[in-house]
Amino acid sequence: MIGQGYIYAHVARVHEGADNQLFWGLHVALDSSDHVLAVSCDWMTLAMASWRGLGELSLSDVVKPELMGCSFYIDGEHLLARLLSLSVTAGEKPATFHATLSMEVPTADGGASLPPLDIEAALRFDGYIVVPGNITPPISDEEAATRLLGTLIDTTSVAAPVWDRFRFVFAPRLVEAG
Repeated sequence: MIGQGYIYAHVARVHEGADNQLFWGLHVALDSSDHVLAVSCDWMTLAMASWRGLGELSLSDVVKPELMGCSFYIDGEHLLARLLSLSVTAGEKPATFHATLSMEVPTADGGASLPPLDIEAALRFDGYIVVPGNITPPISDEEAATRLLGTLIDTTSVAAPVWDRFRFVFAPRLVEAG
């Protein structure tokens, strides 16, 4: 299957009292003339210094696979899925990537799994997200969001945060400052 989508990272805590962490997610809308199809994988923890490291990513790079959650959506119906393989390589344009992934999807009635889904997707990096209510201690301004994100990952490759309804978004800087 072929699709396109985005990859991003957000700061959150796994549970009350846990440290703030950076979690990665990818979402792909799949091409289909018969159904509305999509896949997502969220809550991935990756040991990388910057989003630029996404160009050399595989499933073995997920540090805590037990936290990861994957889903398959068909016409709005949600099915849990298991990621079997993942490879992300750099795309031709800045902040773009090519992903190949394979997922196992159980049937809606909990029976045997469907045949594995093999997916190729064009992805764009949408940035880092900091939602003030998802972290401890709470923050209220872009300086605090920048400081917090800087404790988790290199922020020199992203622009200053922009407030978007309920969150700070750090978009990728496509040209190096200099």
